[in-house]
Amino acid sequence: MEQRCTAYRRATHKLSEQKRRKILNSRFDDLRTIIPSCQDGAHSKMSVLKKAMNYIDQLTKELMVQEHVLRELQHEQERRRLLQQEHSHWYSKLQALRS
Repeated sequence: MEQRCTAYRRATHKLSEQKRRKILNSRFDDLRTIIPSCQDGAHSKMSVLKKAMNYIDQLTKELMVQEHVLRELQHEQERRRLLQQEHSHWYSKLQALRS
């Protein structure tokens, strides 16, 4: 009886481990399709992880640059709005002087 339980536990463990490996391999395949430098052929799991880290670093740097550009554009937009307000103020004063 105990041998059957042990064999059953081994078989169950083997199946769950196979399922885990299948899911893990599937996730690596997903990464290979997402990461541009991995789309040119077969890569080891270690290579995929290294390239994924590099790709994430690259995307992070690009995001930081884009956020900086966005802040600069927002500042420029605010400066233009203030200039427009000042222009409107002086234009209405000029109109008042002319009438």
